[in-house]
Amino acid sequence: MKTTTKKDYDCVQSVRKVRERIAKDTEGKSPKEILEYFRRKKNKNTRFGKGQ
Repeated sequence: MKTTTKKDYDCVQSVRKVRERIAKDTEGKSPKEILEYFRRKKNKNTRFGKGQ
């Protein structure tokens, strides 16, 4: 199926970039270190800096 509209934003490409960045950031880390990575990310991305 061919698209008929021009896309300015490619969601699939964006998600792939994020996944690649996460894989690079967590490469070689232990499971505990990976969990801590996501906890830091969650706290950083919340409005008040703490999990909800």
